[in-house]
Amino acid sequence: MVKVLPFKGIRYSLKELENLVTEPYDKISKEMQRDYYKKNPYNFIRLNLPDAQDPYNSSRDTLKKWLDSGILVKDEKPYFYQYIETFNLFGREYTRHGFFAVVKLEDYSEKKILPHERTFKGPKEDRLKMLRATNTDLEPYSFFTMILKISFKRYLKITKRNLKLMLL
Repeated sequence: MVKVLPFKGIRYSLKELENLVTEPYDKISKEMQRDYYKKNPYNFIRLNLPDAQDPYNSSRDTLKKWLDSGILVKDEKPYFYQYIETFNLFGREYTRHGFFAVVKLEDYSEKKILPHERTFKGPKEDRLKMLRATNTDLEPYSFFTMILKISFKRYLKITKRNLKLMLL
């Protein structure tokens, strides 16, 4: 069975998040990047896709500065983080529910966790460089369906004591 554990997350201490969040990094054009920079000096773009000569070290330095100044805070205890996303597609509104957790890496041959759909070498290398520089997964893979022996709702009920509900 897949090992799923809570973790100590890093999140904004600021209450108003509207001007701080971005699209996933690989969906952001140069124009969007400039617009995000204008929205707020603490916009996530400065961590996830910084406009710098050395974006990896720039992100690392910004992350440290924001943690030291309290813009970002690291939770003291490990939690599972609820994820709720509402979006419109072809005129219809959808809401997805999921959670973020630490998952033990397993060899693909074990077929416990299946690989993501087709991915490209360049973006994978880029995100690995960012992960190594910041020692932080700035854009964790969200998953909405886990192949567990119990349902998601039952899993949340079982882990209710450890679950800290948050909107990311």
